[in-house]
Amino acid sequence: MFRLWSALLISGMVLPQLRAEDRIRSFHSDLAVQRSGDLMVTETIEVWVEGGDKIKRGILRDIPLRRETPSGGWETVDLNVLSVKRGGKPEHYVREPSEGELRLKIGKEGKLLGKQAIHTYEITYIVREPLYLEKEREVLYWNVNGTEWDFPADKVSATIRLPEGIEGTKIWGYTGKLGEQGEDYRGELMAAGASIEATRKFNARENLSLVLEWPPGLLGPQAYEEERVLSAHSAIKVENSGGVLVTERIEVRLEGGLMRALPRRYDTRWGLKRKRSLEVLGLTLNGEKVPHEIRGNVLKAERAVKWGVHTYEIHYRMGRSLGPREGRDVLRWKLTRDYRWRGPVWAGSLPVDELSATVSLPENIEGTLGPVPAGTRAEMTSEGAEVSVLDSSSPTFEVRWPPGLLDAAAYKEDSFLKAHPWMVFGIVILVGALTYYLIAWVAVGRDPKKGVIIPQFAPPVGYSPGAVRYLDRMKYDETCMAAGVLGLAAKGVVTIKESGGSYTVRARSQAPPLPSGGPPPLPPTLTPEERILKDALVGHGELALEDENWKEIRHARRSHEGSISRKLKKTHFLRNMGWWFPGAIITVFGFLVLCFSAGAWRTALIVGPLFLVSTWWASLSFSKLVTSWRARRVWAVIFHGAISLPLFFIWAAFVAFIVFGSGPWAGTGVVYAALLNLIFYHLIKAPTPLGRKILDHVEGFRHYLSVAEEERLNLENPPEKTPELFEQFLPYALALGCEQQWSQKFDSVLRVAGQSPGRSDWSPSYYTGSVSGLGSSFASSIGSSLSSSLAASSSAPSSSGGGFSGGFSGGGGGGGGGSGW
Repeated sequence: MFRLWSALLISGMVLPQLRAEDRIRSFHSDLAVQRSGDLMVTETIEVWVEGGDKIKRGILRDIPLRRETPSGGWETVDLNVLSVKRGGKPEHYVREPSEGELRLKIGKEGKLLGKQAIHTYEITYIVREPLYLEKEREVLYWNVNGTEWDFPADKVSATIRLPEGIEGTKIWGYTGKLGEQGEDYRGELMAAGASIEATRKFNARENLSLVLEWPPGLLGPQAYEEERVLSAHSAIKVENSGGVLVTERIEVRLEGGLMRALPRRYDTRWGLKRKRSLEVLGLTLNGEKVPHEIRGNVLKAERAVKWGVHTYEIHYRMGRSLGPREGRDVLRWKLTRDYRWRGPVWAGSLPVDELSATVSLPENIEGTLGPVPAGTRAEMTSEGAEVSVLDSSSPTFEVRWPPGLLDAAAYKEDSFLKAHPWMVFGIVILVGALTYYLIAWVAVGRDPKKGVIIPQFAPPVGYSPGAVRYLDRMKYDETCMAAGVLGLAAKGVVTIKESGGSYTVRARSQAPPLPSGGPPPLPPTLTPEERILKDALVGHGELALEDENWKEIRHARRSHEGSISRKLKKTHFLRNMGWWFPGAIITVFGFLVLCFSAGAWRTALIVGPLFLVSTWWASLSFSKLVTSWRARRVWAVIFHGAISLPLFFIWAAFVAFIVFGSGPWAGTGVVYAALLNLIFYHLIKAPTPLGRKILDHVEGFRHYLSVAEEERLNLENPPEKTPELFEQFLPYALALGCEQQWSQKFDSVLRVAGQSPGRSDWSPSYYTGSVSGLGSSFASSIGSSLSSSLAASSSAPSSSGGGFSGGFSGGGGGGGGGSGW
């Protein structure tokens, strides 16, 4: 009995503590449907803060910016946060946009909330056109709290207010986690809209979705029509000075104000664009002159209008507008669709229904049309030309006439320096980058003079296969680790087993006897980097080189790389990145200046960086292809060739896109910048005198490993070819890219021993597994296969996701979720 009462007492003391947790006491959404079709949302979230690790400073509210369409697709919705409050007072918050949602981080760093207390948050935002407008009905389908909250909720509810004169016809909902169709709710239609609430408490990630219907066609015209330019006509008059006088008549449907980016740029004889002088003579709105603001080439009407169709007329004069053409005068004009609007809440670009222009030439000048762009209708008239656009393009048309008929001032052109000073500045910067790189190369990048290369019959003492490759390449790659693992196997501390294309590395307690029973060609002592690789990779057990072990393999790779780097960097070679980075920064700055001066800002910000990355990857792949070709690795050549060819076409496509899409200046600039940085990235590296001495030894050892049998007779006192010599030097041959030649050199020796690499039953003493079909290329095949396996299994595996559709909890707009911080 005493034990029973003790248990009850303890449970009575513990259970309340277990139940105490951060939670949502109440989540209420006030949804006000606007006549414009927008939705004003006010969320009142009452949270209980117990004092644990979840809610310390505030809450995180994640609001989706996408919704599912009736056809099953997805569309982006506009959302504007109006206010965030806590306890009725404005609260600090930060917007953190991410893919598909907006995160509101509410609260302030360093300011903690009161513990064991209720905190009430109020978030108000407006969503643009979240309604489903159908012929038979109009629907608000909304997730009240969302399916991604980390906290349980005691109460979830919503009220919906419809515009005056509109009554709902049906209200229903769904409850539960994403995709569920629970019915734990109570809904009610009211005169001004509807209300709905959950009839039970929600666990984390459970949601209440509502669906409210009302008759169609009762909202305001904004809900059924979008902001757009109905027609835009430009009347262009060529003046004897070479300038143009333009009147644009724009019929537009909107609320707020119009913004128009005027076409100021024209072509010069150097294949570049230049800004014309601009003088805005006036702006009228529905026939009345109104104030305006001009910033750069963007004109903004300063008078706001209510929703409806309005007519703007813009009158402006632009300076010299003649294009460079031999033997004739040319007006080249681009009919742009760059019209924008700004309303009380929203802003954006305007689609254009009709686009047209007329051109008037000076008296007694008869013109002709240039090539008419596709999708455009154009004809000459007695005064000039008429142009109409038949599709959604923004064409550039030409009107031509005999030269010399305008005033003399129309034909005066500035020098290249005066016309394009920023282009000259960009070129000077790029030339300066080359000058800087040359000075840096002379100062730190020139290699010490090579010594006399003589054949070496053993690797440099104390340098593992991975370290030899790292020094030879002056960088770490997959083959460094593969050569390191083979080196461990050659010294008898691990074995390698292959099964079904998967490799397993297993620690060995003692080295096996050598094939000939003689002494080992190399001392079995592990170097520091080999000991670190062995301990990190297998320790005293084994490790399968598969995706599930990617963390262990990545740790082993980084440990191995770090150990070699500490051993060789600064003492054996210098990468001189401190000298390279300033040159790269100068080059990128010059490239940006050049592109912006050429009007190719998209190239500068988007295509240029992608091109630089593609150049880098293409160069790496091509380097591996050349290395494999020199080493005569047939399968490696095929593999890297299959990768290099698509990368080359991607690189060439980038070059073509930049040159033809942005002009030769931007194209030349990006190619120049990419190649300059890439070339000097390699040239700026240099070995130290000690590193040069070791590299000379490595070069002599490479000569011995790769020399043909008929040339071997010219070597002085080479070591006897034995199976153990082949096995122990194979990791170095892999590291130096000559494993194929090394394998072929020993073919006759191993054939006598009954272990020819050309037979499918041959393998080194430290290797077990299937080698069928590899033939005499076994050595290079195991090297490339092991390198690929290590590279693939050292990266985190990718994850997948999915979508949903239909009527269920979480299927509408809004919702999302949240947590604490």
